[in-house]
Amino acid sequence: MKNFDESEWARTRSLLREHLTAPKLQHPDFINHQVLAEIERSRKHPRPALFPLRWLAWLGATFIFCAGILTMVFLPREGGRRSDSDFISQVVSARAEMPQLSVSEFRVPDERGVVIWIEGADYIPAESSVR
Repeated sequence: MKNFDESEWARTRSLLREHLTAPKLQHPDFINHQVLAEIERSRKHPRPALFPLRWLAWLGATFIFCAGILTMVFLPREGGRRSDSDFISQVVSARAEMPQLSVSEFRVPDERGVVIWIEGADYIPAESSVR
C-alpha cells in the first residue's frame, strides 16, 4: 500500500465530502427510537438465574421445617423430650457356670423384654432353655 502525503489526503477527503453523501432516511424518528431502545436494552443487567443459590437454601430450610412439623403431627411421642430411662437399659445380674463363658443380661425399660448376651459359646440351639 502506498503512503499518501498530507496534500493528497486532504484532497481525497474534500472529494469524498463533496460527492459521497449519506442517503436520506425515510423514517429518522423510528430508526432513532430503535437505536436508543437497543442501547437501553444493552445497559440493563442480565436476568438472574431461575433458581439462584439463595432460593435453594431457603427452599431446603423450608422443607426441613415442614418435615419437623409433620413429624410432630404424625409421630407426637417421638417429638417430645424423653427421660434418660427411655434410652438406657439396666444391667441385671448374670453369671455362667462355665468359666469360658461370659454372660450379660440387659433389661429393657418398661419391662418389655430381656436381652441375654453370651460370649464364648460356639452354638446354642433354639430349643435349649437358658436359666
